[in-house]
Amino acid sequence: MTRFSGLRIKMVNAFRLACLGMFGLMSFAASSAETVTLENGAQVELKGIGLAQEFRTDIYIGTLYAPVGYESMDLIKDYTTPKRITIRYLADNYSYRKVSRHFKERIAMNMAREEWQPLTREIVTFSRLFNENFQSGDEIRLDFIPGKGTNIYLNGVLFETIVTPEFFNLIINAWTGAVPPTKAFKDGITGSLPEDQKQQLVSRFSSLTPVQGRFKLPGSGSATTIAAVSSSQPKEEAKPVAKPAESKPEVKTQPKPVVAEKKEAPKQETKQVAESKPAETKPVEKKPVVEQKPVVEQKPVQQVAKKTLPKAKPEPIEEDFIDEDLIRGSYVRDLIAEVRKNETYPRKALINKEEGDGVARVIINRDGSIVDVTLAERTGSRELDKGIMKMIRRSTFPAVPKEVKDEQFEFEVPFSFTL
Repeated sequence: MTRFSGLRIKMVNAFRLACLGMFGLMSFAASSAETVTLENGAQVELKGIGLAQEFRTDIYIGTLYAPVGYESMDLIKDYTTPKRITIRYLADNYSYRKVSRHFKERIAMNMAREEWQPLTREIVTFSRLFNENFQSGDEIRLDFIPGKGTNIYLNGVLFETIVTPEFFNLIINAWTGAVPPTKAFKDGITGSLPEDQKQQLVSRFSSLTPVQGRFKLPGSGSATTIAAVSSSQPKEEAKPVAKPAESKPEVKTQPKPVVAEKKEAPKQETKQVAESKPAETKPVEKKPVVEQKPVVEQKPVQQVAKKTLPKAKPEPIEEDFIDEDLIRGSYVRDLIAEVRKNETYPRKALINKEEGDGVARVIINRDGSIVDVTLAERTGSRELDKGIMKMIRRSTFPAVPKEVKDEQFEFEVPFSFTL
């Protein structure tokens, strides 16, 4: 009896320790990743978490937070809803250019051009915040505060505030649209992952530690692309305005001899006037002195006004409206739409009830003709893989846009076959 009781006590204690360990891990995950407080005091909880990959290589973990009880995407996207997106990178020494291109292309791939084009300045402002390669643990955080806008942090440091409320939803759409980073990533962000997979990602996300201050703020303040463009105008105006200040001593040197030599001054002045103007009449003698001051001071001001208008140079802003990465993303959207026109479930795979996800990589010439088609990711079904190749070969692709300079254009088409 005593031996049995002792064994029973040990088992109970072991069970308690196991429960405490599990509870400790869960509470750590919850406190570090699953519940956060925004700067306006709003509490938000983890709604979705996903792993983004490129060619089966882990790139980053993305998370989406919203208030308790907000489950539908329509409710989360509402402009009165506080929310957060956090991205922590797994890849080491990952090109900042790829980071910038990734978001711009995904936005354009998942939204019609008329939806994202009015927000081109905001998109480009966001993408230009990245100016050095990302290390493992680096973090991009976007906090949407209703009535204020989207605060953008890099490793915990505020880099930018974009006041346009629609901007935040661009990132959500880039993740949850028809062409997400991966199908599994979309499932995770929308909260469709099994609980065990979700907790594994939460634990992995929490283990990544951003190094605060590693990213440097460009200049003395936040890196506002639009403000940087507009602030170039006062700098250009400052140079011409400085010229009148240099010409003032020349204006003052002429009246000095007039005061010092009462009799001879008029003769000298009339000679100067005669050289510059045909009129030699004495009444005009005092006019140059009176008129020179306003003329000398006004002429540079008028010239500045005329010169500064064209010097405002809208070209940098115009370049924002024709961003090549956005054009590329929009073009890929058109190419995928062309493939979808020929999308059918392969007959044999349908009969055999075969399912699978795959990704095809396509290379085309500038005229849209196909150069090569390969499978970047196979479906696991020979019939489905053959069907993918046939669908792409039957597609007629539009020519590469003139804004894209590539001699050959490469893109990927995701496929998902489910019954």
